Amino acid sequence: MIRISNRKGLGPFVASIILVGIAVFIAAAVYQWNSGLSTDISRNLENITKTRINCQRSSFYAESFAFNCPNTTCSCNPGVDKNFTFKIRNTGDNDVFLKNLYIKNSTSGLYELRLETNLQMGESQEFSMPTKIGCSGISGAVDQVIITTNCPDVYDVYTAVSAQDSCRRC
Repeated sequence: MIRISNRKGLGPFVASIILVGIAVFIAAAVYQWNSGLSTDISRNLENITKTRINCQRSSFYAESFAFNCPNTTCSCNPGVDKNFTFKIRNTGDNDVFLKNLYIKNSTSGLYELRLETNLQMGESQEFSMPTKIGCSGISGAVDQVIITTNCPDVYDVYTAVSAQDSCRRC
């Protein structure tokens, strides 16, 4: 026996309204996501641009480096208090944020000092790093001293610092 039902599906008008509503909802969601993404990207790009513009006018140099003994009986032996002192001058047109100082030599490795300090335009500042390493612990000479900043292309490399001579002088 065949039964015929008098039920009908949704009318074409109601189905069209539902499809338009779904399309509007999806478009609004995509718009909201895209506008948030665009805002984040533009803020990041703005910060990078400002940093690069400031970095173009930044420069500094290391005026001096030395190993000094604070006591009167200076010894290059390990365990004796010494200071690694250095002086840096900002020669750029704006402030420079000094991040790290690396003492590098070919035989005993790399020593790191976090500077994390702002050097104002025209300012010269002396830093001191206490250490107990012996002059021979850094092989009597430092191959390089590298100073880094928050600007990727602004750094200074100071070469051939004689630790042995500095220790003998104190």
